[in-house]
Amino acid sequence: MGQTTPNMGIYIPDAGETNYDASFESGMNNVDAHDHSGGPNKGVPLSSSGLADGSVTKEKLATDVVTAGEGLAIDGSNPNAIIADGLLNSLYKIASNGVLCRTAAGTANARTITGTANQVTVTNGDGVSGNPTLSLPIGTATSWTPQVFGGGTEQDGTYSLQHGRYIRLGVLLIVIGQVTWTGNAQTGDMEVRNLPVAAGAGGTSYISTLGFSDITMPTGTIQVALDGNNNDTTANVVGYRSAGTAQNVQLGAAGTLNFTLIYFGA
Repeated sequence: MGQTTPNMGIYIPDAGETNYDASFESGMNNVDAHDHSGGPNKGVPLSSSGLADGSVTKEKLATDVVTAGEGLAIDGSNPNAIIADGLLNSLYKIASNGVLCRTAAGTANARTITGTANQVTVTNGDGVSGNPTLSLPIGTATSWTPQVFGGGTEQDGTYSLQHGRYIRLGVLLIVIGQVTWTGNAQTGDMEVRNLPVAAGAGGTSYISTLGFSDITMPTGTIQVALDGNNNDTTANVVGYRSAGTAQNVQLGAAGTLNFTLIYFGA
């Protein structure tokens, strides 16, 4: 049993004493303002080197330190440990760089903002070097390679010019092509193929201008145009007559096409 100091009423416990309540009699003061009931060292300040294992109970932590549902919890396997819980724990475990997103209750992931080729350009999409920046490549033209077919088969001669450029503004395509060929033996309905983007399903809505040389037009032709095909990257070379009827132009042994197309892509 510990001792009470003379004239001061301060009780000094013996080492290992387990219960101090009985010693706090009339006239004695609990000067350190700790709860001395229960197991040994329970009243020792947390900074004390005399704090024993298990002396801070799970119940005390849960009551005085951790607020349920606010990101911290008591470890069930180690009642002296405070752990991150729920969304806070999910954030702690994220290993990759990126923009943080809540993807479900209690779950977070890193995401990277990405663009679409030739439509939206993203700079610093993961946010590591600063704010992500999005821009539209207005005025940026992309190359493509036009091809000439006759009766479903590509011309088998020689291309001396095969050049194309296009700009996409959302679903709107502005396409320019130049093709010159010689020595072709294929025949049949003439087509331009390999357009950079397929036409939309709801109607091609092509607007075209077409220049040509060394190509024989159908009799009575007053206008030549490219007619596109829905959900496809082909356009037929067509000659229109005065009565409004159209007839496909036949692929010749040699020729040149210079054209511009404006249409809605898929």
